[in-house]
Amino acid sequence: MATATEGGSLSPGSATVPHGSSAEFTVIPEAGFGIDQVTGCAGSLRGDTYTSEDTKTDGAVNASFRFKEYDLSANVNEGGEVSGFPAKVQHGQPAELELIAEEGGAVLCSARQLGNYALIGVWGKC
Repeated sequence: MATATEGGSLSPGSATVPHGSSAEFTVIPEAGFGIDQVTGCAGSLRGDTYTSEDTKTDGAVNASFRFKEYDLSANVNEGGEVSGFPAKVQHGQPAELELIAEEGGAVLCSARQLGNYALIGVWGKC
């Protein structure tokens, strides 16, 4: 039997294996998830394939998944700072930063699209 937590699945869902043989399961994360761990049947994970050891008794393979995390950073040319970075953000969650210009300066914003992003709550010139 193969079971998985929220965030992915195992294929096949079960396998009948002759005594002394091994079985392979494909570990399939959903979008935004990564493989956390796969256990059971004294197996090993290589890439997205979990292979059981020589099967001698009934057993179960269990997979768990976690949200992907991204490392974010910001650069300032001169005349100010960015607070809130570096940051580690889970997939689909917002990141918050503050752009601070030195006195008499201005914040000039530009963004290069590397994925989904949104500027929310911009105060002042940007």
